[in-house]
Amino acid sequence: MPTGSSLFVGDVEYEELSSPAPESSISAAVRSHSQQSIFAATSSSASSTSQPRSQPKKRKLRTPETWKHFRVPQGDEETHQNNQRLWYCQHCHNPPWRTVATTSAKRHMRSDHGIIIDDEERPAKKALQQSLEVAFTRVEEKNRELVSRDEQSILRNTIRLDAFYEAQIQLITRRRLPLNCVSWPEYQALLCAVNPRAEEILIQSGNTVLAHIELSYSMHRETIKAQLQAAKSQVHFSIDLWSSPHRKAFLGI
Repeated sequence: MPTGSSLFVGDVEYEELSSPAPESSISAAVRSHSQQSIFAATSSSASSTSQPRSQPKKRKLRTPETWKHFRVPQGDEETHQNNQRLWYCQHCHNPPWRTVATTSAKRHMRSDHGIIIDDEERPAKKALQQSLEVAFTRVEEKNRELVSRDEQSILRNTIRLDAFYEAQIQLITRRRLPLNCVSWPEYQALLCAVNPRAEEILIQSGNTVLAHIELSYSMHRETIKAQLQAAKSQVHFSIDLWSSPHRKAFLGI
């Protein structure tokens, strides 16, 4: 058929494509496929216009949206907890509710205010979050019914943070537990079963545990130095050297 002529199929007119060079078998197949696609689109346009359009999905709130429901400390309110900034809920006034963790903030907004905040998380973190929610669901439901706000404030004030961190360090170092054991859902569920407000002091990273261990080591070292300096007799030392599974050398005296 000469270049520029028209091809009629039913009531639809198609104009032939002209090419300065001879067509290969691939280009011919592409042309045939494109013509079939156009014909199929025109035949289904009437049916598609008659169908109602689906409603657009609601936009999910991202992680930064969480802190829009919180405010910075005011007046004589505490500003930091363990070198982390405290955020206060804008909906809770007497008594105020505070936290340093995004997970606790989202759980508080969902359970106490009915505000669901969802964000895109890594698969591992999402799986951990689901495990925590399963572990805490029944405990939270009972706590909302039995524990009043005044009692929650009392429970929060009974937590001795320094003593808890020191006991946690002793448990990990003496029993040779992995540093990420603090993020185990079973371990966190145990703490919350003892004190429902323990969720505010949960640690999610092994790096934080390592920092606590190093700080505790420095404090105990200074105590031992003071005791040795005050000794009135000769002191005998026993030295041992070993390596961790991560090939980090330790010298024990």
